[in-house]
Amino acid sequence: MPSTLYVLAVLCLIVVLSERMVRTTWLRHLGTALVVILVTAVVANLGILPAGSTEEAPVPDPTADWNADAFRAKVPGTHFD
Repeated sequence: MPSTLYVLAVLCLIVVLSERMVRTTWLRHLGTALVVILVTAVVANLGILPAGSTEEAPVPDPTADWNADAFRAKVPGTHFD
């Protein structure tokens, strides 16, 4: 199971490499954002990054403990159920 730190490190590396490719190759016509998306798709298809969750290998979810109801606006007279 890949850890959150591993996934973050690989994504940061992809951004840095994509920026480098955009500055030094013909990819400058595409832009950094599109190159990051394309490189990330290739890296995920190669299996370096997880492409999805399974029961055996779930993708880390840092928002799993976040409670959205705690931040919902409390407006008198409204019902959010």
